[in-house]
Amino acid sequence: MSVTSYPDNVYRLQINEAAPLSARYEVQGVLLDSVVPSASQNWKTEGESNVLTGISSSAITHSDSLRVDFANSQGENVVSFNERNLFYFEHLRPKPEGTGSGEDSAEASDSLPGEAASVDPNDFWAAKEGGEAGSEEEDSEGEEKQLVAGIDFSKAWGDSFNGFEDPMSHGPQSIGLDISFPFAKKVYGIPEHATDLALKETDSDEDGKYSDPYRLYNLDVFEYELDQSMALYGHVPFMLAHSKNSTTGVFYMNASEMWIDVKYRNSASGGILSSFFKGEDAPGVDTRWMVESGVVDIFVVMGPTPKDVLRQFTSLVGRQALPPLFSLGYHQCRWNYNSQEDALEVNAKFDELDMPYSVLWLDIEHTDGKRYFTWNYDAFPTPTEMINEVAKGGRKMVNIVDPHLKVEDGYYVFDQFKEKNLLVNDATGSAAFEGNCWAGNSAWVDYLMPEAQELWADQFLLSNYAASTEDLFVWNDMNEPAVFQGPEKTMPKSLMHLGNTFEHRDVHNLYGMFNQKSTTLGLVKRAQGKVLRPFVLSRAFYAGTQRYGAIWTGDNTATWGHMAQANPMLLSMGLAGIQFCGSDVGGFFENPDPELVVRWSQGAAYHPFFRGHAHIDAARKEPWVWGEPWTSLNRAALISRYQILPYLYTLFHEATITGAPPMRPLWFEFPEEEETFTVQETFLLGESLLVTPVAAEGQLSTNVYFPGGESTLWYDTVSFELQTGGGVVAIASPIEKIPVFQKGGSIVSKKMRPRRSQTQMEFDPYTLIVAADKDLQAEGTLYIDDGETFEFETEKSYLYRKFSLKKSSAEGAPLSLTFSSSSISESVYEAGNVVEKVIILGVEGIKNCSLTAADGSSTDLNCFYEENTEALVIRNPRFPIESDFLVSLASE
Repeated sequence: MSVTSYPDNVYRLQINEAAPLSARYEVQGVLLDSVVPSASQNWKTEGESNVLTGISSSAITHSDSLRVDFANSQGENVVSFNERNLFYFEHLRPKPEGTGSGEDSAEASDSLPGEAASVDPNDFWAAKEGGEAGSEEEDSEGEEKQLVAGIDFSKAWGDSFNGFEDPMSHGPQSIGLDISFPFAKKVYGIPEHATDLALKETDSDEDGKYSDPYRLYNLDVFEYELDQSMALYGHVPFMLAHSKNSTTGVFYMNASEMWIDVKYRNSASGGILSSFFKGEDAPGVDTRWMVESGVVDIFVVMGPTPKDVLRQFTSLVGRQALPPLFSLGYHQCRWNYNSQEDALEVNAKFDELDMPYSVLWLDIEHTDGKRYFTWNYDAFPTPTEMINEVAKGGRKMVNIVDPHLKVEDGYYVFDQFKEKNLLVNDATGSAAFEGNCWAGNSAWVDYLMPEAQELWADQFLLSNYAASTEDLFVWNDMNEPAVFQGPEKTMPKSLMHLGNTFEHRDVHNLYGMFNQKSTTLGLVKRAQGKVLRPFVLSRAFYAGTQRYGAIWTGDNTATWGHMAQANPMLLSMGLAGIQFCGSDVGGFFENPDPELVVRWSQGAAYHPFFRGHAHIDAARKEPWVWGEPWTSLNRAALISRYQILPYLYTLFHEATITGAPPMRPLWFEFPEEEETFTVQETFLLGESLLVTPVAAEGQLSTNVYFPGGESTLWYDTVSFELQTGGGVVAIASPIEKIPVFQKGGSIVSKKMRPRRSQTQMEFDPYTLIVAADKDLQAEGTLYIDDGETFEFETEKSYLYRKFSLKKSSAEGAPLSLTFSSSSISESVYEAGNVVEKVIILGVEGIKNCSLTAADGSSTDLNCFYEENTEALVIRNPRFPIESDFLVSLASE
């Protein structure tokens, strides 16, 4: 066992076998190359313990046990490993004669390189009740049984499920361990599950609890159920533990099937875990983690604030890549637009009805017989012309490209991967695995191999992908991976990867991420030095996926319940670093009524990723199909998205720096307010916007919890009506609007002119919404770059501005304020935009507004109060957005 400190209050706990019969898989390609231990490992001995000191925390090992405690700066143990003494580690061992199905264990081989020292796993197999470890007995029929610690292992080298046989050639190799959070009130994270944001207990089938652990195993789930701990399409084994005093996080870097039990100590119930979790009447959460294979490789991030935890975790696995600006607009998708004519009619209809949108998508029917990187030229006779026609409006297109390849000699993509032995092999390792998916008999690319990643990336070169252009982007679906006739519709665990080095069971949850990574590399490579940013959507994911693109919540259903479930699912993903995420608006399966689509669109306009989608058997769901008044209501929802694009793009830029999710739970910004710990119907977009989607049919009044106490002000973004924090208020939510409020003390940048797409908004002027707090102060930021290249990194070509409202008069003196803009960075970018309007909320009695120039001269500005809202408006000041300015506001 080894415990290592890393910079920024992070620790790593590793346990592996000293000399395994074959190498146990240690996850590769997830940590950033920059992740290295602290230069100095400061150990000291205190009695029976050894203490490793970090910046403002410590790790404590104990000489009499395998327990490891992680303490904060006050010396309080906030995370404990093996406090409950549930650790077990099944070491690899030779297959005994007479055991069940499965091949002999592999010969001894060198382990993968790693830092971990070893712990003797044989301690676990010590004899119970006087027996010897590994003793043999005979059953009543005289058959020899293999008993280890009282467990019958005679069939441990094989398993079966729904008629599928798993040979388990290495035998049992699972690991179990307990992690406790002694001071936590709630735990969050470990997406993806269609459950509440705050994780539920898993010790009974009582209301509000689950009888099964949370399962982390990427699967293609058809019409997934709500309020279940079942596995879905992607997973991140990262859990956050939170109380009003601190936040911590644990990342178990393991890619095999994983199960996690949760028990709150202040719960009085017993249940099936009562023997594990004692149920003390005190704060604290106990969890139990079980994995099928691999090693123990756990990172503990010590916080102590939610923002600290996200910064620390994303410094390990990477932060959200800055998406191209077009991808933050509205996406229109369907399985399938049937022809080129159909697709172009949809594109034209958006223009006809003055509805903004940014991306048109094509599903699998656009291909020639489900052969990816090809076209069905009967339905799409001139694909390049189609893409160019869509691009005329500043829009893009997306094609689906799944990871399975049709097994067919002469299909050029399959031929290349077969020839180079870059496909996933069957259990024998002697031939490529073949299974069934959309293309029929299919093979799967082994994306874990760097050579396979490069060859896959080459397929996206314009010279290889026929009729493609740089305005065509990619959607990776079915990459859990989905295998229609496989166990649980996925790959058998006995398949071989990495040149027959490791089984699929070891790497399963990584497959989708490396598929998306390979596609992203391809879109970067095809740019031929133009450093254009890629856009790739994936369904499967793992820790670090955010470096490669966007994720959606999979195949949901057109119900109010699925709409409501989007909030907690997306919030959970964001807390695990997967921050460019969204749901299928209107539901993928079934046919929604028009009210559901309107309400879903109104809420999703404030989600990070915004796409409408539909199943091939569902009715058309484009935002105009129901006629008026629904067309106008959907148009307004789409326009509301484009108005906040400057603010949303700024949040994504800041996520690349801090790791903070653009969409975040209330407790993330108000960590000491316990009332927020279970709120999931309402979320924050950044620090400034409070959003409550309406998720019930016919609902015209919505209960909204306003955080922050009475000192915090919240302004309705439409009426500018004022609310104060500290409780639940019923807010009118007529069909044309949902409750959206701006926090007092914030400044939000918008673009208010309706356009066809975000590209046509590039040079539009800005409107600044200034919401004063009780001290008549406010701050906000704005990030601008070209929206499509990497020049913000390579050339430092961007603007990052700060706006400030400050009170400048003394108490008792006539009121005077200043409103100013200044640069946060030394970067340079000529945006060419101006500010056409400043709206200031919460400030009364201003009569004079003037602009102070650099030479000290003053120019009067046109300012007035709107009669219906009492907002102070500075009209058409024409400030260049890239320039400093200072505005004086005075009551006399």
